[in-house]
Amino acid sequence: MRESTTVIWDAYQQIIKEKGKNTMAKRTVSKYDSYTEETQQFMVSTEAFLRKKFGKIERHWEAQLQLLATNYDIFIQCKNQVNKDGLMITNRFGGLEKHPMLKQMTDSNIQCIKLINEFGLSPKALGKINEKNTDDGEDAIRELLNG
Repeated sequence: MRESTTVIWDAYQQIIKEKGKNTMAKRTVSKYDSYTEETQQFMVSTEAFLRKKFGKIERHWEAQLQLLATNYDIFIQCKNQVNKDGLMITNRFGGLEKHPMLKQMTDSNIQCIKLINEFGLSPKALGKINEKNTDDGEDAIRELLNG
């Protein structure tokens, strides 16, 4: 009995060591494990960018990150289906019509763009943030000199 306890304890210690190496990335992937591989990779890189930019991910951002993951995943699934079926499909009457997934793709894309801009993940959003920070600094200097 003692040997099996030792073996289990050694295995547990090895798992702890391995988890310690890349715990943050594993935790991020496990949050998004119900999504496609592409979405998981996107969210891991998104969270890494946010951590680098802000030092941490605020708790109140979690819901928005989940919305981003969901909409991005829907977009990817729709894109894959449209790639498989083509832009036009045959309807039940034998006529051609645009693929119904295109509407959902557009809707998900719009939501993703809004969330991406909200987090400052696009070059345009980053430019606005940097511009705002510069303007605030210049206003503060003017107030000090004039004030």
